[in-house]
Order: sequence, then structure tokens, then C-alpha cells
Amino acid sequence: MQEILDGSEIKALFDSFSEGIVLTDSSSTLRWMNPMAEFLLGVQAKGWIGKPIKAILEAHPALSWVFDDKQPVNLRCWQVMGCKDQSCPLWGKLYTDCWTKQTCPLCISPLAKKSKKSPEAERCKECKIYDSYAHDKEKEIVGPNRNRILLQVRGTWIQNEGGDTVGTLRLIRDVTRDRELARMKGGFLSEVSHDLRSPLTSIRSFTEILLNYPETDSETQREFLAIIRAESQRLDQMIADLVERHQTSSEQSEWKNEEVFLPQMIQRILRDHEGILKTKSLTYGTALDPRCPKIWAESEKVYYVISTLLRTLVSHTAEGGRIWLRAFPIEGQRDSDQNSLIRFTLSNRSDLPSSPNGSGSPVESSYAAPKRAILDRKKGMSLGVILCKQILEQYGGNLWLENGEEASGSTFHFVLPSRVALEKDVQEDEREPGLMKRARPKIEKAKKKILIVDDEPNQVNALVVALTKEGYRVHSTTSALKALKMVHEVKPDLMISDISMPEMDGYSLFEEIQKDEATKMIPFIFLSARGDEERFHGLEIGVDDYLSKPYDIKEVAVRVETLLSRVEEYTDLSRFDGLTGALTRKAFEDSLGLELSKAQQDDKPVSVTMADLDFFKNVNDSYGHIVGDFVLKSFVQLLQNNLRDGEDILARYGGEEFCIIMPGVEKQRALEILERIRKSLSETPFLYEKEGLNISITSSFGVSGYPEDGATRDGLIEKSDAALYTAKRRGRNRVVLYGDDMPARETEAQQPLQT
Repeated sequence: MQEILDGSEIKALFDSFSEGIVLTDSSSTLRWMNPMAEFLLGVQAKGWIGKPIKAILEAHPALSWVFDDKQPVNLRCWQVMGCKDQSCPLWGKLYTDCWTKQTCPLCISPLAKKSKKSPEAERCKECKIYDSYAHDKEKEIVGPNRNRILLQVRGTWIQNEGGDTVGTLRLIRDVTRDRELARMKGGFLSEVSHDLRSPLTSIRSFTEILLNYPETDSETQREFLAIIRAESQRLDQMIADLVERHQTSSEQSEWKNEEVFLPQMIQRILRDHEGILKTKSLTYGTALDPRCPKIWAESEKVYYVISTLLRTLVSHTAEGGRIWLRAFPIEGQRDSDQNSLIRFTLSNRSDLPSSPNGSGSPVESSYAAPKRAILDRKKGMSLGVILCKQILEQYGGNLWLENGEEASGSTFHFVLPSRVALEKDVQEDEREPGLMKRARPKIEKAKKKILIVDDEPNQVNALVVALTKEGYRVHSTTSALKALKMVHEVKPDLMISDISMPEMDGYSLFEEIQKDEATKMIPFIFLSARGDEERFHGLEIGVDDYLSKPYDIKEVAVRVETLLSRVEEYTDLSRFDGLTGALTRKAFEDSLGLELSKAQQDDKPVSVTMADLDFFKNVNDSYGHIVGDFVLKSFVQLLQNNLRDGEDILARYGGEEFCIIMPGVEKQRALEILERIRKSLSETPFLYEKEGLNISITSSFGVSGYPEDGATRDGLIEKSDAALYTAKRRGRNRVVLYGDDMPARETEAQQPLQT
């Protein structure tokens, strides 16, 4: 035992293990414990080393199950079996791990011909020889993160050369995930087997009828062929689900998560599935609460889940029926869940309250809270639904099915944590407080131009083909001198250049490009067959990236995309307000000019809004600027949750004043959207958790529209500002449209404006 503890290399190795390791000596004294064991057991080894286990258990009685082993006497298979076969590699040994060997005297009669197969694992685990060497115990405990985990402890006796027991080694593992995966795998395979056999049986049965009974009338034959086609389509959908499931399990670590606003996602899905709803003459009602926080997930995974549930429910809804969809925030049971969960309900129950087709108004239902039920085994439901459940569980959510009476229908429910809840479990972002998290910008490859310079034509051709297939606009030349001219003609977004070229080397080319103000900011990648010395020199003079020949063509594509994304990100960051994450005033003005140009070309409307927080100065005066900053960020979050992601444009114009551009939205429709936002803001205080403050605030909005109020950027901003001024004169907390019975500003100016 002491020799083991004195070996620093062995201890360092044990310290690096992902499993916990605990060593005790023959007198049940703790001799050593690695960091993982400390973490899993909740015990700090320092202070307990050299003390009896009994003392530890007095302080931590919950660990008694870990250390309740009796001192053993290891059994040897050759002794127990009375084996005389001295050619066996285990015969006469102090340690006989027969269950790991391909040939074992225990599993066959002694002296008989040995089997080439290893013994059966389950048989070995019931054997007293195996039991004398290894002891597995499992127990569900409260883990280090206050979550329930299944902990496994495997005890093994340590013996010296004389066969005496000198201590015990305990291997401690968290097997929660392993058990859950095994359970899910077994359940999934069972479901797949059942679901695949059902349509196959139908196809086979009706096919055999058609083959064996040719006298079947033509109408019945058409009916049977229609069934075969439907069941084939069902099989095809199952295969698609299996592919999705494989991608879900194999690519989970690569999921591209982003902020997803569930009500907006539902509206998109309903638009995409209008066809299947119309096929069965189904109507739908929605109650999508605009207060729903955003979730942090891969949008396509969420799309798959809701689409699959919708298709499943449609297939079990009678023609002319009705589908009901709801999304609303709820409070969780745990402290960390408060105000941070989203509940989604999708139902075809006939006893739900009616609502106009496609209504987006939040409507509270009158039916009682559902009781959870096991997922139904109805035809065609299980495979896709179980995959949905697995996807939701990966995000910390769950899915269940509520079965009503046969006449009333069924309801799917799922719950997902919002991004706010997820961020409570991860380390705080190290960027400036208030700077919103944004995914790296996606570059539009078709708009990016790349210039390649290399005196080897074959290498140029390879790069041109690869990067063209990636979607870029690629230009090339084998002459560095020609490249100096092309750079002004092409105006590339990125250059790739060899270093060793006859007319001018890559260093000289790079230096010439750096001298010109028009080209000095072009990202530059060097390619070279030389070693690290050239690479270091290239990076020293300011080149952005370097690749050594021979290079992987795919790596070149990845480096190009990464570099372009980084440039895009830097450009992006300069456009955003550091506190709230909204656009800056300059970016807003640029965006408005661009949107007006598009609107004029496409003959579409644009709404422009100026918003101002009412009496915001009182918040700063009463609570301080830190709380004031919190209110500004919360107001922006509320606006973003209720505006169209990727379409509407939000900017901070200055102080507590904000601007909103709604492309394609008429002024009257903008009024409806802003009125909903205004009402939500006035009814929902912002909770500042650090000090337990509920801060109520309202906002005033002024709206102008293209083309009725003007066609210039400055003109629309001025008219929106005038409408905002009127809203504040009329008492604040309201939305005013420009020209909506607005008095002249000079008339209003005669009335004092309360501050």
C-alpha cells in the first residue's frame, strides 16, 4: 500500500481519472482520495487522510453504503475447481481474473478441452470467485450540483505478494447518463421494431391479396393500392425520423444553437403546413403569449419537433376538425425555474374554447390543467414522437400526451426552459455587462469575392474549384504583378497568395497592398511550402492567416469562412450599442435608407417608430444608473421578443429613446403591434433580482409610414418624432400615428410638458 502511495507518477495518473478513486488500508483507514472522488462524494480528503473510515462516517453518515464492505478472502478459480491443469495461465496464481479470459476452467469441466469463447458475463457475476474480487453497488443520491444522480461504487481488494489483503481500492462513477442511455436505447429499439413491422405487415398482406386473388374487382384493387401507397409513405416518414434521430445523437455536440422565439416559430410552421391542414379542411386557433421569453436551441430542431407533433395530430383529427396551439410562459417548481419556462400545447380536443382561424390573440383556456400520461401507442405516433421527446430532453425539456375521451381528442404538451434559465447554469459571460450574446454572423458566400494568386496553375485550379463549390465568387491569377491590378478591379473581400513567386514574392505583394488605403484592410492568407520560420515572419508583418503546403483543401475553405466571419463580426459589433445590444443610431440611419430603397423598388410599405421610456429620469434618480441600465436592457429584450426576428430593425437612438423599422408593415398594422407591446409593458414590471425590485415603467410611441408620410429617411424620422411628441403631450403611455388628428407642434408647445 505504501509503495503505491509513494509513487508520485501513479498518484498523478489517478488524479487525472474521470472516475473517483479511494484507497483504504487493511485497518479501514483512509490513505488517499483523488479529486473526482472528493467531488462525487462531497468530501474534502484534506484533514481525513490517516483517519479511520468510522470517523468520516460519523461526520458523513450518508456515505456508509460506500464503505460497508467486509474484509475478504480472495478465492482462486484453480483452488475452487480443484483444477490440476498446470498449463492454464491462471493456475497457481494469487490473482485469478478468470472472467476476463478467453479460456476459463470455471466455465468447463477441469482438464477438458478449453473453449475459445470468453465466459458469459452474467454467469460470472453470479460466481463466488468473481464476487470475492469485485463488488458493484449502486445508489441514487443527491449529487454535487443538487441534482439526483446514480452513483456506482466498485470495490476491489489489494493484496501483497504473499496473498494478504493490505487494503481496498474503490472506483466511483456517476452512471446516471449510462443507465438513461441504455434505457432510452432499449425503449427506442422496441418502438422502432413495433412501428416498422406494422406498415410492413399491411403492405405485405395487401400485396399478397392482390397477387393471390387476381379476380378482385378493380375498385377494391385501387383501394388496396391506395393503402399500400399510404403505408409506404408512412415507412418513408419513419426512415426520415430514424435519420433525424441518428443526426440528433451523433451531432448533438455540433448543434448550432441560437435564440428562438417560439410564437414566431409556430406562425412559420403554420404557414408551411397550410397544405396538409387544407387537405382535411382543418381550421386552427392560436394563443401565443407575446411575453414568452426566447429559448436557446437549434431552430431546425425546434421546427422538427413542432412540425412532427402537428403532423401527428392532423393525422388523428377528423376532416373538418380544429387544431389548437398555445405558447405561454409559466413558473417552474424550483427556484431556478421562476418565470423562466415556456409551455407549448397542441390539441385537437373539441372541448377547448373556440377562436377565430389563425387568431394571434392570447386567449386563456377554461379547461383544467392536464394530467400527464404515457405516450399513446396509436398507429404511427410513437417513432416520431419519441424522437421529439429525446430532442426536448437534450435541452432540459420534456414532452407528454394527454388523452381525452375518444370523442374529445388528444393534446400534446411540452415544456422548455428559456435562455434565461439555461444561462443560470453556465458561467457568466466575460464580455461587458449588458452586451447581448450574438451568434457569429453568417456570411453570404455568394456575395464574397476571393482573389487567389499562385504561380502553380494546378494549385490555383484546385482552389478555384473548391471555393467556387463552397459558394464564393472566385478570381485568380498566376502573376503577382497582375494581382496588383486585379485587386482594384475585383475589390476582393479576401486574398489568398503563395509566398514564392518569380515576378514578386508574397511578402512584396502584401506590402504593396498595405500601402494603398483602398486595399489595406483586405484579409490576407499566405500559402507556402516552407516551414515555421516563414509562417512566423508572415504573421509578424500582419498577414491574417497562414497555411503550409501540402494543405487540406477543406481546411482552406474552413479558414476562409472563419476569417470572413471574424471580419463580419468585427463590423457587426461596431454597429451595436454596447449596453442594450440594439443597433446604434448610425447603423439605424443606414438601415432605414436601405429599407426605403428596397420599399421603393418593391412597392411595399415601411413603418418607422420612435419610442421613449416615460419618466425614465425618475428611475435613475430613485434607484441609480445601474438599475436604469437594467431597465433599458429589459425594455430592448421586451421589444425584441415581440418584433419579427431578422425582419424588424431595432436601434437605440440615444438615452432612453429607441427607433424601430418595420419593413413591409403598414402604419395601421404597426399601431396594433405597438399597442400590444405598450400594454404588455404597462402591465408587467421588470424584476431586478439583485435587490428584489419590481420596477414599473411605460413607454410612448410615435409612428410614421412610407409612402403616405414621405419617402426620405430624415423626413420619416422627423414625423415619427413629431408623433412621439404628441403622445407625450397627451399623457404618455400611448401610441400615436403621424397625421392622426395631430395638432400643430406650435400649438402643443404652448402646453407645459411634465418631466
